[in-house]
Amino acid sequence: MADLRDKLEQLHEDVVEVLSDRLKAGEVANDDLKMAMQLLKQNAISAAAMPDTPASDLARMTGKLNFSTLEEKTKVVPLRREERLSA
Repeated sequence: MADLRDKLEQLHEDVVEVLSDRLKAGEVANDDLKMAMQLLKQNAISAAAMPDTPASDLARMTGKLNFSTLEEKTKVVPLRREERLSA
């Protein structure tokens, strides 16, 4: 059973290393970000904004912003282009 545990630990380490390398290189795809977020979540890793940083300023501002008035003004925009029928 120790052999299986060692393999799983190595696999975990490899996945973290690959994702980290992609993030640092700027070669990250949306699926890579999803995988990284899921990996962090599954391992109960979270972050908190440190005082006097831009992240803490943003966290304070989000509580003060009210987007409820925008709900009436939003329009649905299709994300894919419809093909035109040729005449």
